[in-house]
Amino acid sequence: MAEEFGVEGFAALAQALKQFPARVERKILRSAAQAGGQVVLKAARQNVPVKTGRLKKSIVRRSRAGRKIPGQVAVSVGITEEGFYGRFLEEGTFKYPATPWLRPALDDNISEIISAIRDRLKKRIEAEAGKAAKASGMRRLK
Repeated sequence: MAEEFGVEGFAALAQALKQFPARVERKILRSAAQAGGQVVLKAARQNVPVKTGRLKKSIVRRSRAGRKIPGQVAVSVGITEEGFYGRFLEEGTFKYPATPWLRPALDDNISEIISAIRDRLKKRIEAEAGKAAKASGMRRLK
């Protein structure tokens, strides 16, 4: 079941990011994606059933550059090999019903994820613009 939502301002964001070199743009996007992933990570750790705590500790956030599209960044939240059985809890088995904990961490927090990404983008773009202005010797007006 797909949930639809809208986000405005992508044209302005793309324009703001074009003023930076590709390396800095990737850095800004990666930071923003990690902020969104952090929301999911925190929610997943709160949702997961706990017996020993091993599964909870095995939930991680990973980020990597996109392979197919230049400038694309990807963030995933999942489990390490040590918490392999988390998949059985999430999806269920033929003997045990599913106890979803990861998917609800995403679905129930869409607005918080978007807010975290938006806030981090704003913060990083302003910080990088300030660095660029300082490096060029310009004063930044507030």
